[in-house]
Amino acid sequence: MKTTVLLKTGPVRMHFKCAGCGNCCETPGYVHITLKEAAKAAHFLGISPAFFKKKHLSKNGRGHVLKGKVRQGCVFFVNRRCTIYPVRPLQCRAFPFWKECFDAEKDWKLVKTYCKGAGSIDKEAALICGKKFKFIFRPAGKKTAR
Repeated sequence: MKTTVLLKTGPVRMHFKCAGCGNCCETPGYVHITLKEAAKAAHFLGISPAFFKKKHLSKNGRGHVLKGKVRQGCVFFVNRRCTIYPVRPLQCRAFPFWKECFDAEKDWKLVKTYCKGAGSIDKEAALICGKKFKFIFRPAGKKTAR
């Protein structure tokens, strides 16, 4: 399946299917997480939401984020695997379908330098983003309703 991404500069066809390489997890930056997602992660880890919040969350200007060294990637990425994969935050589930990855064609080209899955499409990630963020995605060859 091919997906057309509508950039500010016009439509661009892109492909993505997660290869499980974990490079996105090691990319520097914040992992944003809601309190509901944090509670799911706490339950998955067998700890209380209050303990999870105290140990693993901090706040920035946009809400809660996972604590950790921003330059070293996600604290839950251990031995090349996500230790909370079944309950990972939306930010993780939706990668690379973030607006920031498509602000310009060069942004998608940058993602392709470290993301081994860039080149085929993952329907789950596209659907998650399409429903949550309601922007840029449509199957190739279909008109976008405005």
